[in-house]
Amino acid sequence: MLTRISRRQPLILASFENRTSVLELLLRAGANVQLQQRHGLTALHAAAQHGNAQAVGMMLAADAQVDARHQPSGLTALMLAAQHGHAAVVKLLLEAGADRRLQDKAGDTAMAIEQGMHTQMKWANRTNCRDRLAKPFALVY
Repeated sequence: MLTRISRRQPLILASFENRTSVLELLLRAGANVQLQQRHGLTALHAAAQHGNAQAVGMMLAADAQVDARHQPSGLTALMLAAQHGHAAVVKLLLEAGADRRLQDKAGDTAMAIEQGMHTQMKWANRTNCRDRLAKPFALVY
């Protein structure tokens, strides 16, 4: 059985780096996908922020809380994926039931966060992400 500490850091690190074989081993060994680091960071947050769609899928399949909040910002995995322009991850999270209406501590939704980043950075992938967030249930992927 993995200890609380060994469950937390390796799972988040493996999600961050998209090490799916390591994730698989950790999950089989009983790693808890709900565990959070000190500020509420989960393995799902790490994978979503870095656009690791396969790791996101694995966390969701292991029943990760799709709308868990990172503290103190209040960001969800959906907000982090949108902020960084990861359209494939946005799709996965929305299909898993992520709530696009949730707001962070500043009162911004995932779409507002994505639009703010779009105006600052103008990444090509952002248009797809914004389009997907704007369509409540008619996902065009």
